[in-house]
Parts: sequence; C-alpha cells; structure tokens
Amino acid sequence: MKQPLRLLTVRWLLGASLLQASVPGIAACGVSVTGLNFGSYNVFSTAPLRSVGSLSVTCNERLAPLVTITLGPSANTGVTNPRGLRKSGSADVLRYNLFVDAAFSQLWGDGISGGVVLSNRVTRNAAWNALVYGNLPALQNVSPGSYSDSLLITIIW
Repeated sequence: MKQPLRLLTVRWLLGASLLQASVPGIAACGVSVTGLNFGSYNVFSTAPLRSVGSLSVTCNERLAPLVTITLGPSANTGVTNPRGLRKSGSADVLRYNLFVDAAFSQLWGDGISGGVVLSNRVTRNAAWNALVYGNLPALQNVSPGSYSDSLLITIIW
C-alpha cells in the first residue's frame, strides 16, 4: 500500500538566524533554515551582492522518503522572479533571487510558476544539507534602510 504524501509549510523570513519546524507525533520530516544576509548595499556599486544560506532536512521515517522542497513567491513581489526585499514603511524594493547552484543558473522556485525544485531521498537520522545561493543585482536605485522578505517553503514527502 502506498503511503499518502505529507506536507509541511514553513514561513522563512530572510535575515532570520534559524527556523525549525516539524509535524509532532507522526512520522515526519522537518527543516532548519539559516537566513541569507546580503550585508550593506551600495547603490553605486557595479558588482552584485551575493550570499549563501543553508537548509537541513531530517526525517524520522524508517524507509527513506523522497523529499521535495519548493520555494514560493516573494511576499513583496508576488512572483518567484524577481523576488524583492522591501524597506519597512516604504515602497522601495530591492530585486534579488535565490538559486540552487553556485553558478547562479538554476532559479529555486516551485516548479510551476518558475524555477526548479530540490528533491532528494532523506535517510532516517541523516540530514540532507543543501546550500541556497542569493544574488542581489547591482545598480538598483533605493533609499537607505533595512530590507526584508518572507518566503514560503513547502516540503512534500
């Protein structure tokens, strides 16, 4: 008999240091996420800002499930490309994107409206660790301040 798909959704606030979630009491998978921090943005710089974050998926199921991770659209732009960091109390938005590879060629998304999904078998008591690569393009005309975004991570197993 085939097991039903299980679903976990987690809100990821970029800039947050750690987020953990799981479904208690049943065979489950959970995720820990380290946020990306692009640092200080210089509107006159011709070089993009880049950052690396990570996520770690663990499962407590006896048979290693195939785990798929999708990343929803930016809360600030409503789309996966480009995503946007918004300045609190302002209309200013810094465009950015997240990628699954260090070459910044594979946009991380939901596999439907844009971008690829991450997928891997996760063995019990052995975490699946993946890096997330952020790119914030140069020469965006915005005002000084703190910018943030939140994204919805969906884990299906």
